[in-house]
Amino acid sequence: MMFLHSSVRHGLSLSLGVISVISWGVAEIPQIMTNYCEKSTEGLSIAFLTTWIIGDIFNLLGCLMEPATLPTQFYMALLYTVTTSVLFVQSIYYGHIYPRLKNRRNQMGEAERISNICNDAKIPSRWRNSCSDATTPCGVQTTPITMIPGSHRTSFTGRELFYT
Repeated sequence: MMFLHSSVRHGLSLSLGVISVISWGVAEIPQIMTNYCEKSTEGLSIAFLTTWIIGDIFNLLGCLMEPATLPTQFYMALLYTVTTSVLFVQSIYYGHIYPRLKNRRNQMGEAERISNICNDAKIPSRWRNSCSDATTPCGVQTTPITMIPGSHRTSFTGRELFYT
């Protein structure tokens, strides 16, 4: 009877341990995927991630220094460190690098759009700027028609049609 009680207890302990390991192992994956899909880490604190990664690194170092560490303990510590590092890198990238790249891409697209407008065949040649003209920059209005402020945009909010 004592053996049966011990094996049930051992089985329950093992089952709960496996569930815990799996839960902790996949806990950060939904956040990583959301960050990737949204291209944002809004709401994630760098200070929180920094302390979390420091704890994971110390946990990993402790596993490496202890000769009696089980392989599963080491692999879990490695998994925690890797996933927290991915979150940290995402936070830096989407919080600081990606917005700059996106802004630069938008500016390049706007410059190309203005260049295309400048070279548009629908504008009579006497009103067209020469984009290579050094005195008048490309994109400066040379038509006698007054442009509505904000009309260079592809969408309107309606506010740009009124004087404030």
